Amino acid sequence: MNSLRSVLHELSGNILLVGSVLIFIGQIYACLLAFRMYYVNRKNGILRPVVYLLWVLFGMVLLILFLDGRHYAVYTDMERDWVPIVAFIYQQPWVLIAVCEVVLALATGFSIQMVIHYYKQNVTPIVIKEAVDLLPVGICYGNAKRRPVFSNLMINDFCLAAFKESLTDTGRFQERLEETGEERDGRYLLEWEDRDYLFGIQNATVKGQRYEQIFASDVTEATRITKELKEKNARLLDMQLRMKAFAVESGDFAMEQELLNARRAVHDNLGYTLARGAYYMKREDSSDAPGVLALLKSVNDTLLYEAERPEELYQPVDDAIRLASGIGIRVEIKGPLPESEELRELLGQAIRECAANTFKHAQGDMLSVTVTALSGIRIEIENNGKAPEEEIRPAGGLLSLQKNIALMGGNMSIESAPAFKLKMEFSKISPK
Repeated sequence: MNSLRSVLHELSGNILLVGSVLIFIGQIYACLLAFRMYYVNRKNGILRPVVYLLWVLFGMVLLILFLDGRHYAVYTDMERDWVPIVAFIYQQPWVLIAVCEVVLALATGFSIQMVIHYYKQNVTPIVIKEAVDLLPVGICYGNAKRRPVFSNLMINDFCLAAFKESLTDTGRFQERLEETGEERDGRYLLEWEDRDYLFGIQNATVKGQRYEQIFASDVTEATRITKELKEKNARLLDMQLRMKAFAVESGDFAMEQELLNARRAVHDNLGYTLARGAYYMKREDSSDAPGVLALLKSVNDTLLYEAERPEELYQPVDDAIRLASGIGIRVEIKGPLPESEELRELLGQAIRECAANTFKHAQGDMLSVTVTALSGIRIEIENNGKAPEEEIRPAGGLLSLQKNIALMGGNMSIESAPAFKLKMEFSKISPK
């Protein structure tokens, strides 16, 4: 069988050479892992790293033998006196050397697997560092000299991207945070890559040693929610102020409405009192004692504003008809009266105004009221007096009536030719 020396320049020799190179690389890797394991956990002792180092030296010697022998066998024709041990190795069958390389390769792989298994089954500082690097938060610890002794990738990347410098001084890093960040209760809010991060700084003591801890957490979602809450609180505050203003204005409006109602009552009662007085003065027979007595009582009630009547007995349409009859105006109503108390109040006010104007200006003695209830409510009031000499423009009582109708969502119009006609339309009010 061919010896190792005879095949150094052949394909089998090349394969053995490449195999020795790969084994040597694997041995170096296993040795580095062993020393790293010893560095992070010295309880395991120095024996294993030393064994791995000797193993690396053995692989290096084997590789040198292959390289040296190949050089003389391929590139020179010189005879060389080999060291006895080297000569012995070159005289061995190359198959035996190949089997030894396979055994060494398997042993190297097994050693690497053992070290990796140890790292997976045991918590070491390196494992902790790798785990902390995967966290979505930034962590950094600085010693009393303000030098970082532990930091993860996130806070290092942030310092490099935001401040254009590496994290080598925790004091300098804190100063940059105070300069560029938004302070919030001793913490600092900064934006990075469209995300908001909150940095906190506090002191920590570990085994009697004082450290400065800097941590950063992603508060983008919390910041967004806080911003929305501030906007909603601002809107609520604005609504609260508006409601307070409305409450004040509604009180003023209620007071003005009461004053308006009082003025309207005085206007209506005083107008009817004067009209009724004129009615009796124009009559040839003024011996109606009960009527004159009622007139005097009405005058006293109006001037002293002491007319008090129970609310449940007040019927605006009936009262308007009664007041109209007091000045000689007969009221005829066609159609159903509105069920709404507000509309009946407006109808009573309209009858009073039209009756007074019929007596004073048209010299008539009858009012015709037509109520139509279809899709809405339509009310028309006409008299049998003479037609107006000119176009009637709402003023005084008619203007007050028009405003009240508009407040109810209705519309009022007046026709002056060929005869007087007052129309009230409420399209948004159901007849039922």
